[in-house]
Amino acid sequence: RPLNISEARIINGTSPYIGRAEIKVNGTWGTMCDRYFDNDANSQFCKMLGLKAADVYRNARYGEGSGPVFIDELFCYSNTASLSMCRYLAYNRCSHQSDVSVACYGPRLNVSDVRLVNGTGPDDGRAELLVDGKWGTICDDSFDITDTEAFCAMLGKNYNGSILYADCSYYKKYVGVLELTCDNVTKKWITNGECQEYRFPLDVADIRLVNGSVPGSGRVELKSMNTWGTICGDGFDMDAANVICKMLGFPPAKTLYRSAHFGPGFGPIFVDDLACDASAKHINNCSYITEDNCNHNNDISVVCTGRCQFYLLYAKENAVYILRVIQNIK
Repeated sequence: RPLNISEARIINGTSPYIGRAEIKVNGTWGTMCDRYFDNDANSQFCKMLGLKAADVYRNARYGEGSGPVFIDELFCYSNTASLSMCRYLAYNRCSHQSDVSVACYGPRLNVSDVRLVNGTGPDDGRAELLVDGKWGTICDDSFDITDTEAFCAMLGKNYNGSILYADCSYYKKYVGVLELTCDNVTKKWITNGECQEYRFPLDVADIRLVNGSVPGSGRVELKSMNTWGTICGDGFDMDAANVICKMLGFPPAKTLYRSAHFGPGFGPIFVDDLACDASAKHINNCSYITEDNCNHNNDISVVCTGRCQFYLLYAKENAVYILRVIQNIK
């Protein structure tokens, strides 16, 4: 029997259209299990919000919900009338660790003007839109030559196929720089350079602590593929902090901070959900993912126990040995 689904919402995400998917049944908000949840299912969910489906995320990508898990094994046909009329199990075989998250395309924007900013002249630069009296930018995901020509046409100009540079760090799990040249005949991009994907286990060439108040403290940064990046604080605990300090050649950690205590970093966030046991000596002995849902405000910082140097002093007058311990000296 169909559930009495009266409302839908997207919460805890990066925008009103990306986040955890929740439905309201008999006055109670709850979640849906990600098992078998596909784009057809998402299409029905987004339709309840007056939107179109864009993407599906699994494993509580935007946080675990609360309340009941109303739907499991949701299966919808593309022509299904509503979410309630799809096939599903209306009892819970999932935990909130499997809560589904979604992305829906937002409503049509009221674009009243466009401009190019910070270029070398009037005909190049960052593309910006004026929407409801506010200037904003355009994400480069799926932005192609046809879109470029449409934007230039709004400026009363033609696209001339000049060279563009794409920073791969804007794409999750990639580092590097691409040079893109438009082929005006084929309407395709010609690329030079490479975006390199990073994945477990990382090839860690170096590790450092940045912006700390004393030696052995600071924001944790890893170097891989000749690029410095950071670690997300999700799930980071003292066992993981101890591993970082071991890699740096310090004794165990004293303190950890999960919220950019020593300032946000730059570049890729190489590691998320780092989980280590007490015997691990390197992050590659631990488990982690390289598909993060963090920003640099979640960068991890640690304070390691300082290295010690011992000085043995001898006072002839009273034949007393004095042992002095100085900490935090490299």
